[in-house]
Amino acid sequence: MRIFKIESIILIIISAVIIAFSVLLIYAIGDEHTTAPVYLLSALPLLLAVALFAYCLTIRIIIDEHSITYVTLFGKKTMLLNEVIKIDSYAKGKPTIHGMHGKYETVLYSHHDKIVIRIKLFSRKNVKELAITLINKCKTAEIDAQTRMMAQGKMPSIFFKYQ
Repeated sequence: MRIFKIESIILIIISAVIIAFSVLLIYAIGDEHTTAPVYLLSALPLLLAVALFAYCLTIRIIIDEHSITYVTLFGKKTMLLNEVIKIDSYAKGKPTIHGMHGKYETVLYSHHDKIVIRIKLFSRKNVKELAITLINKCKTAEIDAQTRMMAQGKMPSIFFKYQ
């Protein structure tokens, strides 16, 4: 059994900074005249950081001998590896007011369902291992060129053909 988890130190650092900022904000505005809504408003960044951290800690991909399971905070999807008929990986860019927003996904299709895995959240090493594992275990699936490139360590990019 192989389990892929998010191993991002950046996520921990960002969450810690937001938590520290929230605690300082709550401490700075607090006095005997402060009302409860002000405390609640200043605690919102703290709640956001804790929620983001909890969400990211729950995301994992579990691959055993016969199936793949993608787990998030909101649920889990399982598909038998011998039912996978197609694997697509892609990077799609969408312009926003602040620049570009990238969507990096690997999609596993079967005849009756699909699993969308957000690979942006995982390390390059884990994405490479995931692609190699999928190629080796999904023998009858149609595998796109991008997934094969990921198995060689070339990740999808919204700016370049491969990165």
